[in-house]
Amino acid sequence: MKRVIVVLICLVVGSSLLVAQENIAITTKASGDISLKRASEDEFKAGIKLGTRINNNDQIKTGEEGYAVIVFLDDKTQLKIQPNSVVQIQGETEESRTGIEKRINVDTGKLKAEVAEQRRGEFIIATPTSVASVKGTIFWIIVDPTTGDQLVVESGQVELTNNITGQSVIIGENQSGSSSQTGEVEVTITLTISATVQEFSEGVSMTVNNVSLVSGETPDNVTIEGSGPLNVTIGDYTTFEGGQPSVGDNVTINGTLRQDGSFTANVVSVVEETHRLEIEFENNDGERKKLEIEYE
Repeated sequence: MKRVIVVLICLVVGSSLLVAQENIAITTKASGDISLKRASEDEFKAGIKLGTRINNNDQIKTGEEGYAVIVFLDDKTQLKIQPNSVVQIQGETEESRTGIEKRINVDTGKLKAEVAEQRRGEFIIATPTSVASVKGTIFWIIVDPTTGDQLVVESGQVELTNNITGQSVIIGENQSGSSSQTGEVEVTITLTISATVQEFSEGVSMTVNNVSLVSGETPDNVTIEGSGPLNVTIGDYTTFEGGQPSVGDNVTINGTLRQDGSFTANVVSVVEETHRLEIEFENNDGERKKLEIEYE
């Protein structure tokens, strides 16, 4: 009888280890300072690289210059893990292999998720503050365990639920949302404006004028178009296309508009202006020809 019990215990432990070590994803890009902690290990170890297999309950940590892309094996859902992030990858499978039920635990940091239509359940991202649930969409999430979460949806919808109050909001395409450590959740509007730079303070703010609305709709109580100067906050996740702007540059700014009228940049693009030079020639017979040159 004791031998039977021992055998059963061994089988149970063995099957649990197989589940914990089951391969669910693979890295398709890895650069900089990245380390991996296997579910069966106690410490992070450097050396994650292109083609590294990711198992259920493995953790990935990126440093100041670290970056990794992992792709799930069942539906090609991608996670683009940015610098200074700590992420645990969970994926439960069934014997029928109908798909992987995915849950990503983010302690801190920033990642972009490109989620395919799920075969099993919803795709879940859990943080110390919130839970984000999706079936298929593209979005960014920025996690700060001291202040809360920010979420920017490029396509589809994400349900964001605060862990403290249980309050939920649906964040749609071209919208942003936040979930705070004090329990509030909020949906903000995404707009694109064109403007001229008056002042630029790297990593802090930008003052612009000659503002016009390119896309999106503002609430009745907020005026963006034609206003100026307009102060734009530079968020931690703001990116600059075409280099950082200078005073006098024409820019387009994709950003989030809050209910109090404050505007935070997501992407700032410097507009490349085209200039035209015309040169007119006259030959000995009095015939004129014009040469036009366009340059940036």
